[in-house]
Amino acid sequence: MIDAKDQTPRPATVLVIGCLGRMGRAVIAALAETSDLVYRYGLDLGASPDAARAEVPVFRRVADVPGDYDVAIEFTGAAATPDLIELLERDRKPLVSASTGRSPEQTAALEAAAAGVPLFRAANFSIGIAMLQDLVARAAERLWPLADIEILEEHHRNKLDAPSGTALAIADRIQAALEVKSADRLPLVQDRSCRHSVRPREEIGMAVRRGGGIAGRHEVLFALPQENLRIEHEALDRSVFADGAVQAARFLVGQPAGFYSMEDLIRG
Repeated sequence: MIDAKDQTPRPATVLVIGCLGRMGRAVIAALAETSDLVYRYGLDLGASPDAARAEVPVFRRVADVPGDYDVAIEFTGAAATPDLIELLERDRKPLVSASTGRSPEQTAALEAAAAGVPLFRAANFSIGIAMLQDLVARAAERLWPLADIEILEEHHRNKLDAPSGTALAIADRIQAALEVKSADRLPLVQDRSCRHSVRPREEIGMAVRRGGGIAGRHEVLFALPQENLRIEHEALDRSVFADGAVQAARFLVGQPAGFYSMEDLIRG
């Protein structure tokens, strides 16, 4: 951003939605390490009335948030979708959306509200996960149907959605890669406890683990008759997702209206 008076660059201002949550606090910490982005406002349903008078004001309602920010970053949940839609329709500002677990109807409503606005959406803001998805797609193209494909994801005990949005995004990337070989999408099988039959080729297995403080681990197994290929990624700290979201916000400022993803970010 350029200051109109002296023509020197000024930091882009950021609204952090879900600012009191673990990921919201991590985003604020990541913003503090940058010089071109600055934390301007917070929005969180758990904010106290006094928080609106803090040095960096934190508001409880969309209606109370001033519109003089440049880009918003949200780490909330599916329940906050109406608030995001209200914000998009009111301010028409770029939004980095990091929440997962939305229904198809909620996703469609969010996209409709974002028409004419730059919207960056990802299930996972790790650069490593973006590279994993690229590698997995290439492996699927070359190895299926000879290889059986299984996805395993692990997260902390407090994560609400299962499978994770990242695991589902990986499965979607595999499905897209296989469209040249299969007219129908392969079913995602999460429970084989009632099955007493040979594993068919035409499926993708999906396994979930929850426990402790696991930041996030995803593994894709390509099981061949005489060898196995495993492609995996492990987040060592949740700050990696906050850093990725801040990079996405930096990328989004000044972009034309449209939908953006981690693939756009890693390609520059």
